[in-house]
Amino acid sequence: MKSKKIMQMLLALTMGMSLLAGCSSKDAGSGEQKAEVKTTEVKEELPKDTTLKVVLWEGELPAVKKVVEGFEAANPNIKIDLSGYPDKEYETALAVQLAGGSDIDVFATKNNAQYSDLASKGQTLPLDELITKNKFDTSGYGSLYEGLKVNGKISALPFYKTTWVMYYNKDVFDAAGIPYPTDDMTWDEFRETAKKLTKGSGENKTWGAFIHTWPVSTFGPALQTGATVIDEDLSAVQDALKMRLDLEADGSVMSYLDSIATNAHYNATFQKGNVGMLIMGDWAITKYRTDVEEGKMTFNWDIAALPHQQNVSANTSWGMPTSMSINPNTQKQEAAWNFLSYISGQEGAKVLAGEGKVPAFVNDDIAKVYLGDGNKKPDNLKMIMNQKVYVEFPPVVGINTIVNTIYKEEIELALAGEQTVEQAIEKIKTRIKKEV
Repeated sequence: MKSKKIMQMLLALTMGMSLLAGCSSKDAGSGEQKAEVKTTEVKEELPKDTTLKVVLWEGELPAVKKVVEGFEAANPNIKIDLSGYPDKEYETALAVQLAGGSDIDVFATKNNAQYSDLASKGQTLPLDELITKNKFDTSGYGSLYEGLKVNGKISALPFYKTTWVMYYNKDVFDAAGIPYPTDDMTWDEFRETAKKLTKGSGENKTWGAFIHTWPVSTFGPALQTGATVIDEDLSAVQDALKMRLDLEADGSVMSYLDSIATNAHYNATFQKGNVGMLIMGDWAITKYRTDVEEGKMTFNWDIAALPHQQNVSANTSWGMPTSMSINPNTQKQEAAWNFLSYISGQEGAKVLAGEGKVPAFVNDDIAKVYLGDGNKKPDNLKMIMNQKVYVEFPPVVGINTIVNTIYKEEIELALAGEQTVEQAIEKIKTRIKKEV
């Protein structure tokens, strides 16, 4: 019923929200928080019994419920009213609720695009003063923490993250007589290894590697250098795009166009057993564990750190934080901070690690929980706990358009041979300035 009511509000609010966004587009491009926000001053003393309304999308409910159990046990005077919206409706439903003055206290954001949109509208409470006042430890976030700042300010804390790794088929390596990848492989070595693993043709072809069709699969290597997709200098992105074209020219990876034409999905492609290396996010680990148990994957597999550039440290990756923010209109700010700091801090990280999530906050104790008794597959699972992770894209207004429209379209034209790499980069720069 809640979802139906939410969706009924959309027709009434969408036009008004769209007009507001159109009027604000000039300012929104800078990512500045134009709306007035509440300060971090606690509005009232915490009552003996407080109930917080916390929302997120339904797919995350099971793991977060475990965190809530621990929080309520440690904070008996605070109860959590946890609810979820359907995954595909979440971003729109949350926007409608917040715009309508909802009594939500704490809410999750799926990615930096949703977070930046809400932050730019003043719908996320600035947390800098609370972090300082409570001496909240942010050291375990690594580079993710800086990646959540909007104009130098923090108004969200990450509670788990995705991170990219390299999956590889041990049987393909064994058949070729090639040593398994190390966590210190360079992209040049990746290319040469992919060539050596590639053999055969047609349905019987063994591919050295598989690169998915998402834009980040192409520009991702640029992020390992600390670059972002909105930099004035996009030379690192240019190098990454050229590298993908080189791999395709070698014949060691399926071309972008063939992947699109055949609707090649990374799961099904890797499961077939004829791909040596796969660049993909950590979420596939759980999938492949299940596939092995169900007999859908019959080969030996493992993971290694992403290959890296010569001037980049080993085990450097990219990924995306999943964060939580406080509604600036909450009347329960102190309790909201207590919950946010719990789920995003060490206590929540231990619970999430035990549920198979890669927590945003990592230290030795949390790593031990994630790794368990050391018998979890893949064998090199510990590598994930030692990564330096850069955000896939920064929290600026319009980032979804930048990545999923501008980058996607211009990269596709370059991979189709309809423009040069240099032309693609120049068009990306021009379109970002003009369209966003």
